[in-house]
Amino acid sequence: MEDNRLQKGIAILYDMEKNNYLMTRAISQLNQTIKTLGSKKNIAPPVEKKESFMDIFLELLWSMGILIIFGGIIGAISGVVYSFSRGILVGIMSSIFSGICFGIVGGIVGLAIALILSLILGYMSFSRKTAENQRSYEEAYQKYNALVQSDNQRVSEEIKQKKHLREQRDLLVARKIKSVSLLNSFYETIGIDAAYRNIVPIGYMYEFSRLGISRKLEGADGLYYLIMQELRADELKYTLQEISEKLDMIIDQQREIYRELHSINEKCDRMIKLAEKAVKIGEYQVEQSEIAAYNLERIRKEEEFQSFMQAYTFYTIHKND
Repeated sequence: MEDNRLQKGIAILYDMEKNNYLMTRAISQLNQTIKTLGSKKNIAPPVEKKESFMDIFLELLWSMGILIIFGGIIGAISGVVYSFSRGILVGIMSSIFSGICFGIVGGIVGLAIALILSLILGYMSFSRKTAENQRSYEEAYQKYNALVQSDNQRVSEEIKQKKHLREQRDLLVARKIKSVSLLNSFYETIGIDAAYRNIVPIGYMYEFSRLGISRKLEGADGLYYLIMQELRADELKYTLQEISEKLDMIIDQQREIYRELHSINEKCDRMIKLAEKAVKIGEYQVEQSEIAAYNLERIRKEEEFQSFMQAYTFYTIHKND
C-alpha cells in the first residue's frame, strides 16, 4: 500500500512539473509574440527628384559641338572660295589666311547657333522632366501616405492584440507562481531530496516506478540510486526554460520523458496559436480563451492533488501508530 502511495505521489509531482514546463514554454512564446506587436515600420518618405537646367544645357551644348565644327569647316571653305574668286593672283597665302578667318567666323556662328538651340531645347527638356518628376513624386507620396495609414491601422490593432495577449500571459504567470509554490509543498510532503526536485529526475522516477523497477526512494535498489546511475549531476539541474529550448539535445530521445515533453510542446504550441488566432480575429474575451480553459483544468487537478497530499500526510504521521 505504501509503495502505491509513493508511486501516486511521484506521478503527481511529475504531472505538476509537466504543467510548469508547459506554462514556462507558453509564457516564453507569448512574450516573443508580444514583443513583435505594435511596432511601426520604418517607411521612408519619397524624395522629389530635382533637375538641373545647367546640366541639361551643358549636355546639349556638348552634343551640339558638331555645329561648331561644321560651322568652322564651312567658314574655312567659304574663305578659300572667296579668296580664289578674287583671282588666282591673290595667292596661296591669302587663301590660307582667308580660310582661317572665315573658319573662325564660321565656328563662332556655329557656336552661336549651338548656344541658342541648347538654350531652347534645354529649357523644353528641363520643363518636361520637371513636370514628370513632379507627377512621379505626387504618385509616390500618395502611395507613401497609403502605406503609413495602413501601418498605423495595423499598429492600432496590434496594440489591442498585445494588451489581450498580455492579459492571458499574466494569467499563466499568476497560475505558475501558485503551481510552483504548491509543487514545492508537495515535494516536502512526499519527502523528495532537494537534489532530485526537478522535472528530469522526477520524470525518470515516474518511469522507473510505473514499470515496477523500483518503488522506494533510498537504498541500493532505490530510485535515488537508479537515477544517479542514469544521469550526470548537471542533468539534474536543467531549468524548464533550458529544456524547452533544447529538448532534443538535453533529453535522451529514447526515454519516456522525452516523448511526454515532446507531446507537451505540441500541445503548448497549439494552445498559443489558437490564442494568437483568436485575438487576430477580434475575440478578446480572456475568460473564454484556450489559456483560461487550461487554467481552470489545472485548478481542478491541483485541488485533487491537494486532497491526496493531505491524505498522504495523515498516513505518514499515523503509519506507526
